[in-house]
Amino acid sequence: MAGPAIRERVGQMLDTAGRAGVKIACLQEAWHMPFAFCTREKQWCEFAESAETGESVAFCQAAARRWGMVIVCPILERDSAHIDTIWNTAVVVGHNGNIIGKHRKNHIPRVGDFNESTYYMEGNTGHPVFETAFGRIAVNICYGRHHPMNWQDFGHFYGSSYVAAPDGSRGPSLARHRDGLMIADMDLNLCRQTKDRWGFQMTARYDMYAELLGRFVSPDFKPQIIRDPAL
Repeated sequence: MAGPAIRERVGQMLDTAGRAGVKIACLQEAWHMPFAFCTREKQWCEFAESAETGESVAFCQAAARRWGMVIVCPILERDSAHIDTIWNTAVVVGHNGNIIGKHRKNHIPRVGDFNESTYYMEGNTGHPVFETAFGRIAVNICYGRHHPMNWQDFGHFYGSSYVAAPDGSRGPSLARHRDGLMIADMDLNLCRQTKDRWGFQMTARYDMYAELLGRFVSPDFKPQIIRDPAL
């Protein structure tokens, strides 16, 4: 459940985005709570809620209906159907306020004392692509600016949010020291143009990758190392 101040601030951002004609709004990871995963204090799990009926999800559903826009709503999910297992989940809300689906974060960082597995499990929803009224959305990894606890000098956490295009170009980043709303026009044709230019669909060796990955996950896997016979 989001705190009133957080919910009010995010609501202002969503309303501003709606008035600007935004069609797809992406909120930051675990937007409904302070980004506390740089600690190991389990009380932060109290913010976890249902991905289907949670208060923060319902808040985003109402905003989606009000503005007719798709909202990616990342939350800390409590899965009551599976003994209250907790996941880092992105709920995709359709432009009519309906829930299209959800994606649970697959790769959980373990870097020094920064251990997200203290809070939630590795995801089990695969790599879904969500087809919305305004285009297809994949939520596998989002790099953004997070808010560590004010009382802890955790420093900058990864990067600030920006928009990147398939051809490698990118826009300016949001500031690190204050909230912001970034709006960008997307040319969906650029995805196909970039693929055609590089020809990945013609040169990729999916059969070879599948065979290698099949061997890699086997307990008796041996890497293909060719040793110099003179050694």
